[in-house]
Amino acid sequence: MSNNSIVVLNNPDKTKNEHWSVERDLFNIPSPARILVAARPNCGKTNFIMNFLLKQNPPFKHIYLMHPDLRASGDLDTDDEDDVDEYDGVVNEYKYVDFTPLYNIPKPTSFKDEKNEKKILIIDDVDIKVLSKDDKKNLGKICSFASSHYNMTVIITAQDIFHQVIPSVIRFCNVFVVFPYPSISYNQMLFNRFGVNKKTVPSILNEMAGYGMHDSICIDHTENSPAKYRKNMYIKLNHIKDENN
Repeated sequence: MSNNSIVVLNNPDKTKNEHWSVERDLFNIPSPARILVAARPNCGKTNFIMNFLLKQNPPFKHIYLMHPDLRASGDLDTDDEDDVDEYDGVVNEYKYVDFTPLYNIPKPTSFKDEKNEKKILIIDDVDIKVLSKDDKKNLGKICSFASSHYNMTVIITAQDIFHQVIPSVIRFCNVFVVFPYPSISYNQMLFNRFGVNKKTVPSILNEMAGYGMHDSICIDHTENSPAKYRKNMYIKLNHIKDENN
């Protein structure tokens, strides 16, 4: 071994982390990931989450959900049809899964005992910026540490990224899904914020020009991703190339 090379040492906390393979479904993003979904109302944010859950192989052992209906009612009774009924299909499909609605963001250490079990934290259309100081601190630690060390994927959806999501959480995400907004300048700001090379942004905007409101583009920064840019998760946009600055 050369003295001038970096030695890659195994991290015992990350032995369960998943990786891309040739046969892996393109919607089955390896866990753990931090996924941010940006879309205006009625574009399909929640439908995206449910499809993501159903495509997971192996499936999640634990699903944690924070949702506006739960926070408004303060009722965490999963038998209440008015609480999270839009998730009923997934909950029924995952009958054997530990499904936990949340009112607050747990401390990262609360997931340590499950670190070898695949799990997901879903924050669906919650205004993160108005959460308590402790909630925001916990979410930041989950995204920066617990996600990779405790095998926890995080999905966050928002209608207005810049006013609903704190900057530190955006920085920790490695997959971004954008449903087109009517404003081209707003779309451009999103891609600039999501780590897209500024010279590549025009190609993405041109690609999205013909999209309907239920179409999306994925920017996948995961390691060894088979397609960094994808339409509706499955169509590889190989014509979009990252330009040099």
